[in-house]
Amino acid sequence: IAVPVTAGIYLNRVPTVSLAEGAWSVDFYIWFSWVGAELDPGETFAVVDGEILGKTLIERAERQGRQYARYYVQATISKPFDGSRFPRDEHLLTIAIEDQKRQSYQQVFVPDTTGTVVSSRVAVHGYELGAADIKVRAHGYKSRMGDPGLPDDYRATYSQLVFGVMLQRHSWGIFWRLFLALYISVGLALLGLLLHSVGERLAMAGTALFVAIINAETIAPLVPETASATFVD
Repeated sequence: IAVPVTAGIYLNRVPTVSLAEGAWSVDFYIWFSWVGAELDPGETFAVVDGEILGKTLIERAERQGRQYARYYVQATISKPFDGSRFPRDEHLLTIAIEDQKRQSYQQVFVPDTTGTVVSSRVAVHGYELGAADIKVRAHGYKSRMGDPGLPDDYRATYSQLVFGVMLQRHSWGIFWRLFLALYISVGLALLGLLLHSVGERLAMAGTALFVAIINAETIAPLVPETASATFVD
C-alpha cells in the first residue's frame, strides 16, 4: 500500500528567467509530512528537468504522530520557452518534485493546497505573477532501465508533485522600448524620399538600415531560437 506524503511549496525567489537559454532559477521552501519512520522523502526527492544547487534541512520533528521535515532548496530548471508572442508573452513556470527511490505503488504525494503560497517578495523583471497552483500527477518512464529482474514491457511510474505559477506581460512598455529604434529607422527611410540629392537619399537610407540592424541584434539574444515566425519577427 502506497504511503501518502503531504507536501507543499513556498516560492521564495525567482532570481533569473532566461528565454534565450531555456532555463530559470528558483529558491523555495518545501515540506513533507507523513506517517512511518521507514520513509525520508526529504532526502530522496529530486527536481524533474532541473538541478538542485543547494538543499538545507531547516527542521525535522515529530508532531501528533506524524513525521515532519522542511527544506530550503535552490535549483535551476530547464524549460523550452515559447517565444512566439514575445514581447507580449506569458509562461507557466513549474517545479516538479519526484521521489527518486520509491514508485507510486510505494509512495504518493498529497498536495498541501492551503500551505502552498507565493511570497509577496517574488518579482520577475518585465513580468507580473499570475495564479499559482499545486497538483499531483503520475509520471511514467518508458523503460525498465536495464533491470534484468523486470519484464521488457515494464514501465516505472512515480508520483509527481507539480507547483506552477504564471508569468504574464500586461504592459506594452517593453514593446515600445524594443521597437522605438525600428520606428525611427522607418521614419528616416521615408524622409529620404523627400530629399533631392541622390547622395543624401543614400545616406539617409543607409542610416535607417544601420539602425534597423542594430535594433535586430539587440532583440535577438532575448528570444529563444525557433523555426517559426514570432511576434517580434
